[in-house]
Amino acid sequence: MLLNKKWVPFIISLILRIFLYGTIYAKIAHILTGLYYASMFSLQSIKNLKYKIVGIDLLITIAVFGALIIGEYWEMASVTFLYLFGNELEKQALYKTNERLRDMMKLVPTNLRLENNELVSIEEIDIGTKIKVLQGEIIPVDGLIVTGDSTIDESSITGESLPIYKSINDFVYMGTIVKEGFIIVETSAIEEDTIYGQILDLIETAQNRKSNFQRTIDKFSQYYTPFVIILSFIAFIILKDIHIALSLLVVSCPGALVIAIPIASSIALGNAAKSNILIKGIDVLESLNTMQTIAFDKTGTLTKNELKVIKVIAYKKNEEEILNIAASIESHSEHPIANAIVKQFQNYNYKCENLEFIAGKGIIAYINDKKYIVGQESLFSFEVEHYSNTTVYVGDDNEIFGIILLSDTIREDAKNVISDLSSFNIMMLTGDNYDSAVEVGNYIGISNIKSRLLPEEKLQIIRDSENIIMVGDGINDSPSLMESDIGISMGGSENRVAMETSDVILMDKNLKSIPKLIKLAKKTKHVMIQNMSIAILTALVLFAGVLDSKINLSIGMLVHELSILAVIINANRLRW
Repeated sequence: MLLNKKWVPFIISLILRIFLYGTIYAKIAHILTGLYYASMFSLQSIKNLKYKIVGIDLLITIAVFGALIIGEYWEMASVTFLYLFGNELEKQALYKTNERLRDMMKLVPTNLRLENNELVSIEEIDIGTKIKVLQGEIIPVDGLIVTGDSTIDESSITGESLPIYKSINDFVYMGTIVKEGFIIVETSAIEEDTIYGQILDLIETAQNRKSNFQRTIDKFSQYYTPFVIILSFIAFIILKDIHIALSLLVVSCPGALVIAIPIASSIALGNAAKSNILIKGIDVLESLNTMQTIAFDKTGTLTKNELKVIKVIAYKKNEEEILNIAASIESHSEHPIANAIVKQFQNYNYKCENLEFIAGKGIIAYINDKKYIVGQESLFSFEVEHYSNTTVYVGDDNEIFGIILLSDTIREDAKNVISDLSSFNIMMLTGDNYDSAVEVGNYIGISNIKSRLLPEEKLQIIRDSENIIMVGDGINDSPSLMESDIGISMGGSENRVAMETSDVILMDKNLKSIPKLIKLAKKTKHVMIQNMSIAILTALVLFAGVLDSKINLSIGMLVHELSILAVIINANRLRW
């Protein structure tokens, strides 16, 4: 930026001022330099008046041409240079904040290879097209592997550093990388419809959303610039001093105030994105500072959602028959418990009819015209045995045939995270049984536990609470995530609904990101307040200096640009 050739005229003008001060050559150089730089913004500022847009550019334009009329040629050159140089500083600072977005854009392929090795552009393919991806290449679509196997680097989606082995019928995502071998993928989503495309859209949209601070400043700016022009005119009428009037125009430019919030917002959001925390807007960070309660889902949030069948208790039928009945019925559900049972007994072979899904409780179905109930104890009209594990009962209206016990793994960092969040009211909301929930709660330090909740009951608790954050896995918790003041979802690649209903997505499913997010919100608020203070204080000092005839055009512009630099440097503290 410092070596940009457009700064050469000012360097020449400065040299002539030092060695040929007061000569006609220096004066001509100052005038030409000022006019050259003014041409980059003055004409547009005048055209904008047609649309009733009165911006900072107009203040500088009036000041610059006023300096030309009264013979202050050096002031004209230095003010235009400093103004453009300050704008360049702002652009460079904001450009750096979008590094995460640019890095991700590099992973968006524009060309791809068909199954027959023909190279085509991304615009030429449709849903169902089969794409071949070789070792080291980026997968260009979302889809199912139909041929081959490979380890896939999914760090761009999930934040997981270790490659994951995938083979036929496994789902792969655009933006992930084939580490070895090759695969053929049947396309199910393209470009913006892919998970990766949605993540890009989230980051871009978040950068454009404004905080309440910024909206206030934008409203203020609509009236500020016309006010300054009128004030400068009044000052000229009263003081009869054109230098003071023109200097007021320059020092009153709210450059530092205008950039104070956007630069802090962009850096904070960029910092979060680099840590695999996707925040849907700076207003979310702002709201985090007012939150008092955090509600955690259990399965998939406080635990890893790696449910495993650990025991089958058989009564009227043998263990294999109980698992076959349960897996055949549960294969029609996407619930994590259902997936665990199906994974345990993949050879299920019963045909199920007249399935009835009871939200948060289980499934009723018919096999060979006989009714079966698979789910919680509340589905049965008689007393059943209770266990501390996650429990699935298999039976009918009259008796229990067997009980399937499952266990999940608590996240290693859950205990420390709950400790770090001790300043909040913490609660656990789960559809699991009380004993299982209490076991997890006792281990990680949560005493306020509400169990056996149906989705609508969990939603009602969220509605009845104020200033509440909901943390869930985004599958069964989507209504609660949407209804809470701030919804935080654990991952999004496997659940598109989470990306739509959550305010924050922890792409690597790392609970440690929550305390980090809270700290970032507090630090961002402090930086914003500091930036606004720097901007306002600088404006007041300059204003007083001009009225006291201590500050002229070029010094005023220099101090103004230094205040912008101070705001940028202060905002960059949010990178660490």
